Amino acid sequence: MFRLTLMILSAGIISSALAQVPEGVVIQQEGRPRGRPNPAEASSPKVNESGANQGPPNGKEGPPGGEGASESPADETVRRPNKSAAEFDLDQLKTIRPDGEGRIQLNLRAVPWPPLIEWLGHISAMSVDWRELPADSINLQTQQEYTVADVRDLVNRHLLARGFTMLEDGELLTVEKIQGINSAMVPRLLPDDLESHRDFEFAKTSFELTSLVAEQAAKEFQPLVSRNGTITAFNSTNRLEVMDTVKNLRQIYRLLQQEQDPQHRDYVREFELEHISAAMAKSKLESLLSMEKPTSPANARMSRQQRQQQEMMMQMQMQQMQQNGGQPPPSNGPKPMEVSFVTSDR
Repeated sequence: MFRLTLMILSAGIISSALAQVPEGVVIQQEGRPRGRPNPAEASSPKVNESGANQGPPNGKEGPPGGEGASESPADETVRRPNKSAAEFDLDQLKTIRPDGEGRIQLNLRAVPWPPLIEWLGHISAMSVDWRELPADSINLQTQQEYTVADVRDLVNRHLLARGFTMLEDGELLTVEKIQGINSAMVPRLLPDDLESHRDFEFAKTSFELTSLVAEQAAKEFQPLVSRNGTITAFNSTNRLEVMDTVKNLRQIYRLLQQEQDPQHRDYVREFELEHISAAMAKSKLESLLSMEKPTSPANARMSRQQRQQQEMMMQMQMQQMQQNGGQPPPSNGPKPMEVSFVTSDR
């Protein structure tokens, strides 16, 4: 049995943009971090065979600050010096343990990510796996005490700001770079279960739309998705697939519930078709209602019925102008509603 759903949309969706946080650089698990030159090579000047220092080419003076110095504003920022895992004092983490009630007060100063993730897996009694981590360090001091699960959420918040996330699967704790992440590894949650999960868990969910069109809703909700998230419209099933933090997924779900509240919207009606496919009925209706965009000269020519409708509308406008003393009718009336058809062959 085929189904044809008629949707009429009025007001747009209120959307708000989320804050942007700069991405961090990454470090590989083995070897020297990429992009960091050897200090011996960086500090030693180039010499020719005679042992004299080489000057700038063609005898010209180089820019201030050395050859190739950049004048971009980004180079004027101050970066916190990184401390390698080998230089870090592991005793700082050994003293931070859950108390008798399983709560922790954090006092982390310039802790590199590799020992921090290993420590987090140890206090969580979970096995840790990672291939890449941010190359910088983290400062995290708290006045109140947190459960181990809340500590993982706090750490994941800092990972997300650097383009990484922690994924939990049973006793396994995995750190993944979000760019190019395998979506099959991201846990799927039901919309009604979002309230029971922590803010900075990275998850995906599917929202069913009843009075909104998926393609249009995806465009309007895009500003609500963080730079780490994605939103995809499934036109055939009229659903939205969103992958982001649980905090953002909750916000999108609340707005969808408000927009699709039956008390505020009664513009959707479903027709069950028996003797014609939904796609064919959709094409016929769009043609009758002049909703089809002309793609060829044959389609661009108006039918007799369409010309008659246009002439009747022009006559009605002329009559209104005569009644208003030659003035055009006021244009402050309600905006015309938008009509959309959604088909389903289920």
